[in-house]
Amino acid sequence: AFKLNFDYRFGDGEGPEILGMKPLANMGFNMTNYAGSGTPFTQDGSPWGGRYQVKGAINGSRLPWNNRTSIRIDKNFTIKSGGSSRDHFINVYFYVQNVFDAQNVLGVYARTGSPTDNGFLTSQFGQNLTSQAVSPESYAMFYNMAIMNPDNISLPRRFRIGFSYNF
Repeated sequence: AFKLNFDYRFGDGEGPEILGMKPLANMGFNMTNYAGSGTPFTQDGSPWGGRYQVKGAINGSRLPWNNRTSIRIDKNFTIKSGGSSRDHFINVYFYVQNVFDAQNVLGVYARTGSPTDNGFLTSQFGQNLTSQAVSPESYAMFYNMAIMNPDNISLPRRFRIGFSYNF
């Protein structure tokens, strides 16, 4: 795994001057990138309806590489305290997770190595059971909905706007 963190900040009174003001003073930009090879998993080579058997070696299969990038832009505002010895600060930020909207595979079904299909409906065992259903199309549709695991694929791009108050 590789992790890169880049952070650039302007201090108090720093940054380019525009119309007599320094709008980038107390502002920062942060970018974090994580890239990692897929984690190992053990492939299941057994037929549906049969006993479990390892295909290949234990932990002999690997998930694909994944890449996650996030950025955060923030600005600090100082609130001068009257009688207190310490100033208070408000940090306003804009945060984007998964900037490139990558669909990283985080988990797979052991029989197929796919994050979305466990291979049941395409197996002979699954086809026999599906054909015996009252409505094979409905059975297949509901089965596909039942095996959808949102933890197998990374979350899509997300935006956050917020603030923190420090005293």
